[in-house]
Amino acid sequence: MNVVVAGKKVLELEDFAKFQEALAAALPRDLDPDLALDLLQNKGALGILLQEALTREKLMHILGMAGKRPGIRRRELVIDGDAAPRLPDDMTLDGFGAEHRKMGAKIKLEMRADGKLYANGAPIERVLLPHQEDLRGHRLRKELAKDRCILNACFLDALTTHQEFIPEEWKAGYTYFWGTIFRGPHGQLYVGCLFWMNGKWRWTYEYIGHRWSARGHAACIGGAVRTAA
Repeated sequence: MNVVVAGKKVLELEDFAKFQEALAAALPRDLDPDLALDLLQNKGALGILLQEALTREKLMHILGMAGKRPGIRRRELVIDGDAAPRLPDDMTLDGFGAEHRKMGAKIKLEMRADGKLYANGAPIERVLLPHQEDLRGHRLRKELAKDRCILNACFLDALTTHQEFIPEEWKAGYTYFWGTIFRGPHGQLYVGCLFWMNGKWRWTYEYIGHRWSARGHAACIGGAVRTAA
């Protein structure tokens, strides 16, 4: 059975009960008793307070701070690395040059206390080739794919949806997901990119025909991908 609000499924009852228990356990024991009684008697005010506190933006900030504390690890997330990625407007995965490298149906993303992101226990690294400023994107794509496990756009989709998993150090420069190459309406090829600007995580799709920037990191898994249990 599910909890339903305004005709929309929100949480299964079992999960909702677990959330209630976790919320109660997290309440400070020195909570002002008068405030607690006021909220008990005015459940409408309590509901408003919780709705304002439990926004994704505020929770991401709190989780981000918690992830920096020794011994605390953020949540885990299992993604389908074989799924079809989000398609940008007017782009496709069909046609000459387009590509979507499958990476496994179950990949567990994990943000550890060291502030780094892991995929099935292997660290995700951002790679910069020492000579990449002299390369156009087509050549860079081939060199990166030679001996590295480059991430596909499924990871870009997951990180833009669950931004609490993006490492703090990724705010410097741009992170590209070369495992997926999209084809535009006129045959141009594009790669997905994640970057930090004006206090927000943003993403775009960049044409790979020009020379590459020294700020353009390639997201790779440092080791073989294993299927998550």
